[in-house]
Amino acid sequence: MWATAAKLIIKYVPPEKLVKIFFIAFFVFVVLIGLLFVGPIMVFKHIPLGKTMDEFNYYKDAANEINQETGLSIHWQKIMAIDAVVLNQDFSLSSKEHALGYRDYFVREEQEKVERTCTRTVEVKDNKGNIKEVTEEYDCSYWITVYYERPFDETLQLLVANGVITADQIEDVKRYTIYDVDMYLEKDLDLPDGWMPIAGEFGWPLDGHYRISSGFGTRTDPIQNVLKKHNGIDLPAPTGTPVYAAKDGKVIAAGEMGSAGNAIIIDHGNSVETRYYHLSKIHVKNGKSVSQGELIGEVGSTGKSTGPHLHFEIRVKSNPVDPLHYYR
Repeated sequence: MWATAAKLIIKYVPPEKLVKIFFIAFFVFVVLIGLLFVGPIMVFKHIPLGKTMDEFNYYKDAANEINQETGLSIHWQKIMAIDAVVLNQDFSLSSKEHALGYRDYFVREEQEKVERTCTRTVEVKDNKGNIKEVTEEYDCSYWITVYYERPFDETLQLLVANGVITADQIEDVKRYTIYDVDMYLEKDLDLPDGWMPIAGEFGWPLDGHYRISSGFGTRTDPIQNVLKKHNGIDLPAPTGTPVYAAKDGKVIAAGEMGSAGNAIIIDHGNSVETRYYHLSKIHVKNGKSVSQGELIGEVGSTGKSTGPHLHFEIRVKSNPVDPLHYYR
């Protein structure tokens, strides 16, 4: 077949166009190879890949402690970037104490004198021997420690001077600070005590259960103990707690869905859908139209789950978004 195709191409395609087609095909081939192999390598060389949240927290906790001591906001990712090179991304070899060991590379201390004149009252005798009080001035200046954040380039040069990294590794360290890792990590919920969702476009899927045990973003998977993207929020509630449709729509899936357990997906139009995972019971069928607030299932712990809760997702154009954006 290939031989026949080659003969037809040679017969009907002018030689000058054959050369052009060859170079285009070769270019496409190189691009595909780049996407398949170079892409993952570049990600590995640009993003510090901790395996669990603990390994990120070493550096976050160290940065927080430095901030409390000095008032300086050293970005934790810069500290982690150094270990990404020094430890070859094996962050299991690190610890908070290890991360704090880089403090003096980021922080410069100086003793500065605060000039100050004070007054005091003293008793003195005049020429006649009478005692009277006199106010006098005296130097009450004092020294304080002032902290300055070193420019990152200066930090890296100090690391080279002390043999922590080599000069050739400076650019490797910088690569790990190109992308802001914070955007990929599970965000602190920062919800006040007694927080309740504000229903608007979407209603809350559980009545009276507002605590969120796990937010949207990358987290340590509670079963596999590795970092994985969490595409929704987890709402703990007793098994059998009613689950309601968050918005009018049409059920496009209802049944057992692997690690999601018993699950429901509702299409709300305009490329928006909601998902409800780990249900103990399902009360709707595929294809059914539902209204906001309508009973669709019950909380459970089916699929990959560590306890009864509702995993709730909102997706826009197939992309998971943080549901809390719609309830504040």
